[in-house]
Parts: sequence; structure tokens; C-alpha cells
Amino acid sequence: MALFAAAGLAYLLYPGIADVALRSGVSEANLAMFASLILCSACTWIVAHNVYRRHMLVRTQAISARMADEIGFRDMAIERHCIVAVTDPDGRFIKVNDKFRAAFGYDGADVIGKGASILYPQEAGADGDQKAAENAGQYDSICRTVHDNQPWTGEQILRRSDGAPIVVASTIIPHMDDAGRHLCTICLLTDITEQKLSGVRRQLGNVLDDLQDEVFIFEVESLAVTYMNKSALARFGWTADGVQGKSIADTDPGFDVALFRRHTAPLFNGSRDFVEIQTRQGGTDVEIVTRLHRDASGRRVFLSVLRDITNRKRIEKVKMETVARVSHELRTPLTSIKGALGLLQSGATGTLPDSMSRLVDIANRNSDYLLMMVNDILDLERMNAGRMTLQKQPENLLDIVEETRKLNSTFKEDAGLTIRLNADAARYTVSCERGRISQIVMNLLSNAAKFSPENGVIEIALTTHGDAVRVSVRDHGPGIPIKEQAKLFTDFTQVASGDGKRRTGTGLGLAICKKLVAMHGGQIGLDSAEGQGTTVYFDLPLLQCAEREDIVPLREPADAAPDADKVTCVG
Repeated sequence: MALFAAAGLAYLLYPGIADVALRSGVSEANLAMFASLILCSACTWIVAHNVYRRHMLVRTQAISARMADEIGFRDMAIERHCIVAVTDPDGRFIKVNDKFRAAFGYDGADVIGKGASILYPQEAGADGDQKAAENAGQYDSICRTVHDNQPWTGEQILRRSDGAPIVVASTIIPHMDDAGRHLCTICLLTDITEQKLSGVRRQLGNVLDDLQDEVFIFEVESLAVTYMNKSALARFGWTADGVQGKSIADTDPGFDVALFRRHTAPLFNGSRDFVEIQTRQGGTDVEIVTRLHRDASGRRVFLSVLRDITNRKRIEKVKMETVARVSHELRTPLTSIKGALGLLQSGATGTLPDSMSRLVDIANRNSDYLLMMVNDILDLERMNAGRMTLQKQPENLLDIVEETRKLNSTFKEDAGLTIRLNADAARYTVSCERGRISQIVMNLLSNAAKFSPENGVIEIALTTHGDAVRVSVRDHGPGIPIKEQAKLFTDFTQVASGDGKRRTGTGLGLAICKKLVAMHGGQIGLDSAEGQGTTVYFDLPLLQCAEREDIVPLREPADAAPDADKVTCVG
């Protein structure tokens, strides 16, 4: 075709060229030769040009095929290595790959059309609001960056469909058309959860491995152990590799999971930063302090520190025995002094002048205080030595509390205080020693009175919590600082209240209450906030024989609430 075109071109041009050449004196032979050269040159150029074009076409096709292969290979590599998701301009998923589905636990149909914000859910727990705010802030920052046609790169803590955290390295790229319209957003994620956890475990190992205290880190839900330091491993004869698959319950044959859940419940409702317990393990006395901790992935785990307090207990025992011995020697003369002062007050030796009567009253009150302190010390020594036994029998707890309230009402009224009793039922049957429960309630009332403002109100409440009954005593005083609260139930401990004042006392009342409640199979605790007062409570297990006819509930019809199942008394 090209040759025919060249020949036609030559045919058209030849007459004109020949006429000019002949007038110029060029022979026809030379002119024919010249025309032949022109024709040959044109044909040669056209043939060469076609060959070149075919060559370039083949080369271009080869390059295009190779580029397509490379792009396909890159896409395949990205698909296999990365978690890939594509969202529309409003942040709704329009495509996810298999690695996304595997990493986040969603089927494709579960996420298509939903917003990417499902990977940033609000989190329950004591710090849930703060964590949710952080997630929301990061999500908003990414949206602003993408809408400004800028890529975003960084680490994120996202959540799987089951709520478990996943740490990812993210590259988020907006795709715009030539007019600058946002078409979609491509998200390339890499799961780095294990790398982060491994790094943190190495750091923890460097810091904690050589501590003398024993450290345990274990999961909140399954209680599976994820870390134990060398001291902890040595106690149980385990190895670091052997910990895999172990649960914290495996550390003690008598480990009660339900009791542990109740023990750690204050960590989740925000009422306590840590919980502690003293027990015996492996023939030694230990103190275990447990906190909630966040690992590198943002997942909450338990961190427990076990400390051997055998030597401390031995020293405390010697100290307590010495104090108890001295107290025992003091009780006899104190009883005699108390009796003599009572005779003087009764007028057995004649009427005393007013000035002397006041002095006798002061001496008598101080004798009461000293005798109470001596009795507390002796009680505590017997409990610590395991020599105190309880004579338990079924009792209606409301009867005991109301009786104790009435016994305390007179001197509380003298101090301008009012004691109110509220109960949401008439019968709370527990197995207890009546006198010891009364002692607990009296101690709690005494503490509440010390911290109550003038003409204040002390509230006693009985409520049921599952299979337990709770007795709570609330004052409206200055409250107790959080850092002081953990010390309240230890021997000979007094703490400053929210107003900075220290009240008089032996520092034994709450320690004795804690031990007596434990001997009854219950638990004791407190809720306090500075400026808002303090509530001290104890829980006792209810008996199944709550309907026994020989246990008659106490009711005061004049003060009864309209609700037939609720009792309210004011003293």
C-alpha cells in the first residue's frame, strides 16, 4: 500500500518536474534516472518507516505487558502482605481483602457499607471514656488529613469484631480524580500486635525479672498467664516456656475463680486502684497486690505482685504478743480503777462536790477508753494467733443492727447526731455470733461519729447483693483521700481525713472489723470521696433458711415505710 502511494505521488509530481527540467536543458534520460532515484528513495523511506513502526508497536506492547505483570505482581504482594480496605469519601467500606476479614474477624458482608468507625468502638471500664476520646480524636484527625488530599501514616490500636485489640501500622491514601474530587480512600494495614507485645515483654523482662517480689501478668477474661518473672517461676518450679497454656488458677489447688472475681470487682468499677489480700501459699505468708494494667496492644490485663511477708508476720507477732502481755497485765488494775470510779459516781462514798464530780467523770471516761483499747489489743492478738473461736447460730441481721443502733443512739444524740436505719426487707438470716457482729457495727458507728459534722446524720442501710447481705454505714464528713484508704484496715493505723485532721483512736477498730468479717466468711470495704463523706460496708453470706419461723424480724410499725418489704428507723 505504501509503495502504491509513493508511485502515485511520483506520477502526479513527475510532469511538473519534467517540464522544469527540460526547459533547464536536462536530458530526458537524466531526468528519468533522477525520477527513478526519487521514487526508490521514497519507497525505501516508507518501507523503513513501516518496519520501525511495527518494531515500536511490538516493543510498546511488550513494555505494557511487562508493566501489567509488575503491577499485578505488586498488587498480589500487597494483598498477601497487607490488610487492605477501600472506603468511599464518607468513610464507608466498599472493599476489603481476605487478610482484613481474617485480622478483624468480619465477613465481607458484615462491613461493606458500614463506616470505618466500627474499628474504633467505645470501651467499657474505668478508663473507657478516656480511651474512647483518644480513639475518636485519632479517627477525626485521619479524616481531616485524607480530605485535605494528604496521606496519613502511623500506628493505631483498633478493635476486632470480638472487641479484642489489634495494633496496626497504617498507611491511608486518598484517591482523587483530575478535578480534585475524592473518589475513594485506600487503607494499607500491617498487624504488628505480636511485635509490640514481644518488645514490651522483653522490656518487662529486663525490668522485672530480677526483682525479689514475684510478678504475674495474666489475661482478664481467661486468666491465662502471659508473664512471670524469675522469682515467680522459681516458687512453682516452672520455666518461661512452660508458662504457656498455664492459668493463674494453676498456681494454687484451692484457687477460687468466683472469689477472685469478687475480689477484683472494685478495679472495674473504678472504686479502687488496686486490691490486696494476705494469705498463705506454699507454707509462707504472702501479700498479693493486684492492679489492672494495659499492655502494648491496649488490652487490659491483671498485674499481681506477690511479696513474702513471713518475716514481717513473725515480727508483728512478737510485737503483738508483747503488747498483749502488757495489756493483759493492765486490764486487772484498770478494772479495779473503773469499779472504784463507778462507786464514787454512784454516791456510795457520799455526795461529791461539783468540781470533784467533773474530775471523776473525766477519769471514768478515760478509764473506759483505756479498757476498750486493752480489750481491742487482746482481741486482735487472739485473732492473729488463731485462738479466737466464734459461736455461730442463725440470726436476723436486722435485729442485731437495730439493737446496736439503739444502744448507740443516746450518746450520739448527745453529740447532736442522728442515726437512720434503712432496710429493703425485714429478714436477713445469717450464721454469726451476735456479739461480734454488734461489735463490728458499733465500731463502724463510732468511726462515722468521729468524722461526722455537728448535728450530722449517720445512715445505716441493709441491702441484698445476690447471695449476700450488705450492711453499710455512711457519714457525711470530709471523706478520706484515696492514697490513705488502703491503710485503713491494717493494725494500729490512723489516717488523715479530707480536712487534714486526725481523730483520736487506737487504730485497731477497722482492723478488728476486717478480721471478724473474714471469720464470718464475708468481706469489708469502703467508698469515700473527699468532701462527700465515707461509706464503710461489710457483706455476709445469707443462709438458705431465711424462712425459719423461730427467727422473728424486728419491726417498728410507727416508723415503717409504706412498702411492706422495707423497714426505716430513725434514732
